[in-house]
Amino acid sequence: KYVTEKNAHQGDVDMYIDDVYEMTVSCYNGSRLSQVEVFTKTGLSSGNHTIKGVKVNGQYMLVDALKIYY
Repeated sequence: KYVTEKNAHQGDVDMYIDDVYEMTVSCYNGSRLSQVEVFTKTGLSSGNHTIKGVKVNGQYMLVDALKIYY
């Protein structure tokens, strides 16, 4: 899970797992929201994986947390 803040200075973030595009998430909100889970991926095989977020637009891209369950 990708956890971040949503507010007016945030934009869209492209999410990748193991260098494969998954989806674009919006981190924009008119007022500030903290600790929002904006992306979740389940059903991955056991082993190491890479998560990558790429800022598409907006002034900032923040990462409050990456929650990993195994």
